[in-house]
Amino acid sequence: MHSQKRTTPSQWGSRRILATILTIIFVTETCAMFLLPLILPPDIHPWIEAFSDATLLSLGSLPLLWILLIRPMRIDFQRSLNHSQRMITALDENSIVASTDPSGTITYVNDKFCQISQYSREELIGQNHRIVNSGHHPRAFWVEAWKTIAAGKTWHREVCNKAKDGSLYWVDTTIVPFKNKTGIITQHVAIRSDITQRKAAEKQLLQEAQTKATLNDLLALSVQATSKDVLVNESLDILLAVDFMTVKREGAIFLVGEQSEELVLTTYRNLSPPLLAQCAKVPFGHCLCGQAAQTGEVQFASCVDTRHKIQFETMKPHGHYNVPIRRNGNTLGVIAIYLPEGAQRSEFEIKFLETAADILAGAILRIDAEQELQSNNILLSRAMYQADSANKAKSEFLANMSHEIRTPMTAILGFAENMLDTDLPVSERMNCIHTIRRNGEYLIGLINDILDLSKVESGKMDIEHKDCHPCQIIADVAALMRVRADAKNLPFNIEYVGTIPEIIQSDTTRIRQILINLVGNAIKFTESGAVRLVTRYVECNDVPCLQFDVMDSGRGMTQEQVAKLFQPFVQADSSTTRVFGGTGLGLTISKRFAELLGGDITIPETELHRGTTFRATITTGPLDGVIMLENPLSATMVTESITTIAPGKTSDLQGLRILLAEDGPDNQRLISFVLKKAGAEVVVEENGKLALDAALKAHEERIPFDCILMDMQMPVMDGYEATGQLRQQGYTGAIIALTAHAMEGDRDKCIKSGCNDYATKPINRQKLIETIHNNLAIVEAAT
Repeated sequence: MHSQKRTTPSQWGSRRILATILTIIFVTETCAMFLLPLILPPDIHPWIEAFSDATLLSLGSLPLLWILLIRPMRIDFQRSLNHSQRMITALDENSIVASTDPSGTITYVNDKFCQISQYSREELIGQNHRIVNSGHHPRAFWVEAWKTIAAGKTWHREVCNKAKDGSLYWVDTTIVPFKNKTGIITQHVAIRSDITQRKAAEKQLLQEAQTKATLNDLLALSVQATSKDVLVNESLDILLAVDFMTVKREGAIFLVGEQSEELVLTTYRNLSPPLLAQCAKVPFGHCLCGQAAQTGEVQFASCVDTRHKIQFETMKPHGHYNVPIRRNGNTLGVIAIYLPEGAQRSEFEIKFLETAADILAGAILRIDAEQELQSNNILLSRAMYQADSANKAKSEFLANMSHEIRTPMTAILGFAENMLDTDLPVSERMNCIHTIRRNGEYLIGLINDILDLSKVESGKMDIEHKDCHPCQIIADVAALMRVRADAKNLPFNIEYVGTIPEIIQSDTTRIRQILINLVGNAIKFTESGAVRLVTRYVECNDVPCLQFDVMDSGRGMTQEQVAKLFQPFVQADSSTTRVFGGTGLGLTISKRFAELLGGDITIPETELHRGTTFRATITTGPLDGVIMLENPLSATMVTESITTIAPGKTSDLQGLRILLAEDGPDNQRLISFVLKKAGAEVVVEENGKLALDAALKAHEERIPFDCILMDMQMPVMDGYEATGQLRQQGYTGAIIALTAHAMEGDRDKCIKSGCNDYATKPINRQKLIETIHNNLAIVEAAT
């Protein structure tokens, strides 16, 4: 079907006028045809007749045209014109009107435009509409507007503009392009209405809805959060995501730390590293967040001002709210929300943030209470279990400790008393001295074992995972333990089964300690036969491992003895302690070390009076690209300690000036005696501050000390601080830490403080002198 064309109203008007004109002409011509024969003579010339006919037609049609067509049209036009003028007047009085040329230059503005924009007509004419652009809308918004009106279409949107004083106002805008007869756009007319109040009302409603939704989210989180870390992290994300606040999506939450007058940075978003470094901990009263914590009131800033104690060169301009988190008059923390520079204080926003902070305060107290209750329950259960276990183990433990400590102390005190007998022969005195020393060394070994066990049990034992050469470790252990085996005329054999990795990732010191303990026990409890150390590469649950079997032909054990063997202070038989000595801690410590290295120690085979096999396994770590040794025995050799001491100089400190920093009078006398006997000149200071001053003074007077022995635990100033200050002031001489601390990791702590080396108390005289020589040689080589 073909669609029919519809006739427009303008087409109907044109047809009506044409019909009226044709009707008038027809009626006038008809009248003329009847009148002319009556008026004109019969023989008149045709041209005169035609002229007369035209004259009558004109005289007759003009009045009719005036009466029937022109006058009504004039009246209609005047009415339309009056209506249009009234419409224009009404539009001008109630709307904001402006027109521009096709390039966007303003050519006309009405009074309403001037009034709302606060610009005069002279300031606006000739300008572009960018003069009132608020920057609120993205560039794509205006690109779409220009594309629409350039296509000759009407564009209608709600627009946020900026008045001359910087205030914002909203207008409902319609822009209409006008074209000439050729279709070219000649001007744009913009008609706007002020909707600022409506937008403000909408904003308020939206803010209230968003505020309610945000606070509901915070309330839900405050109920669900199980830890303060989760609470503050998710709360900060919620607060920085609100749309009704002009925020920079930057902020932080501080909580009060262990020091009650100090804020600790707990979580943050998009803060610069220099700021993080300086505000990790903020005292109450310091900077705006500290002032909020101290006063309990919201602190606002529109820009960085003098209240900002923390400032740095690359700090970007900003403002912020600092809102205290308080409950029952106590500050629990502070919320810091960053704002663009020049932001205005808003009581609505402050009220919202205070409500959010109050919700956080309640949640923090709830979590603290729950954690305290949970912790108390755990502690109570643990205490009940430990009390029960302690009651059972206390008697045995105290009995073992009493025996292990009193036995060597009896010898030490008894033989020390014998030394007071002036009639005692020199040979007997020497025996007394050796006995005292031997029992003292035993006590030191017992203390070291207890410290190792304590650190393992508390989970504070550090295990390294570095390149280790297992065959080399075995060779070193064999060289050390063969001396003991030879003393008992026992063969001690090293065997390998299959290929062995050349390098593994583990802890050399702990592997050596495990093997020395197992082999040492095997030799100690074996009177005849032999001891073997068999090593093989195996896979345990698809994990590559090394397996060490220590086999002896000694006393053997029952299954009841095996079940108790790895408990502290327990040996295979109660008589063992008296016959063979030892504390029963070695196997316990070795088993814990093996577990830390990813393996275990087990007893796969034992038979009473026929021998025992102890099996230690450790993981090797990744073996990608590691060489597997076909003949491990030929690939290893015993390592020897490499020192820089010149031959014949191990006990000679002649000509050296040594500063001894030691607070104990007895140790001062003892260590000074040892050093002076070796030829050194010794200066003694009783605390770190005096030692620091003495070292710096000697350096300034160009008579520096060759070496400083620095006790690390002293009054006034300890050795760590004294050493650190010496190094900060450029002191490069040798400093050797001298400490009674013997826990794993103490050496690293001393080295990190600036010491060159580390020596433990009680001192080994020869080793101390060797350590001094070694470090003097190293310092001299470095300079």
